Amino acid sequence: MLPILDIGPLHVRTSSLIYALAVLIAGAFYLRRLTGRRFQSGPTASALVWIVLAGSLSANLGGAINLGYELLTGATIPVPLKSVSMPAALVGGAVAAWLICRHYRLDFWWACDQAIPALPLGQAIAQFGCLARGCCYGAPTDSWLALDLPDSYGDWALRYPTHLISAAVLFLIFGLLLSVDRWGGAGRQGNKVTREQGFTSDTTPHNDKQAPGVEALAGSGVNEKNRLKPRFRIIKTEPQPLPSGAITLLYFALYLSFRLAVDFIRGDALPPVLGPLNTTQVACAIGLGLAALAAGRSWLLKGRP
Repeated sequence: MLPILDIGPLHVRTSSLIYALAVLIAGAFYLRRLTGRRFQSGPTASALVWIVLAGSLSANLGGAINLGYELLTGATIPVPLKSVSMPAALVGGAVAAWLICRHYRLDFWWACDQAIPALPLGQAIAQFGCLARGCCYGAPTDSWLALDLPDSYGDWALRYPTHLISAAVLFLIFGLLLSVDRWGGAGRQGNKVTREQGFTSDTTPHNDKQAPGVEALAGSGVNEKNRLKPRFRIIKTEPQPLPSGAITLLYFALYLSFRLAVDFIRGDALPPVLGPLNTTQVACAIGLGLAALAAGRSWLLKGRP
């Protein structure tokens, strides 16, 4: 474990500095990416803060449940839960993102596609914080992959370098998401529109407050003589190879698959509860199933309004 830094009266863990660096770098990338796509900087930064807070709280939910159960019953919880869990953090962050999108009337999947590449970038950097802290350590092994590393108790042994493996995979996921985003055009609109001179008719002056609804735009229920002209006119259609949400679902598919697999070589993995799978792996498997259902629905609805 790397030493604690003494800065005056403060005692700062090296791992805490690396975690903070991960949030800063990923947050800067997130802000640069979204403001470059004409998101307003103020609401974008506020959204980041709320998503990080929600993710942090839900990540520690397992530890809170373990402690509460032990205090109430005097026994350990029968189904072991991770005290700090990244899959749980994803759930909390996703809920916060969904609420934010509802508040700003944004399409949830489209908005997530804009922001999601920042997540594996931050996760990859944070793995070095876990290495400095000694948590998330690998199981002992005599494989050629083995490195002399400590566990969270400070016991050194030849172990799988799960931190370095995780960091490498997450950097690869980050690069893959950017490549798919560039090819698939998640930042593109399916249609380009141009603004005309408001609504006009033959008998009524222009007034934005009298803008018609969908029925009026479609022409239903409007007299032919006084029919209003639409404010927006589609002038060009661009093909969009991927449906909305494809990049977000790709991240979940790749990360949850890796997270499920890496637990088999982690030294701090929970005991199995369903065949060879522990509770974390079961949660990842459920998440993969939900992602597959969402992906199927997204492809079926591709191109529909």
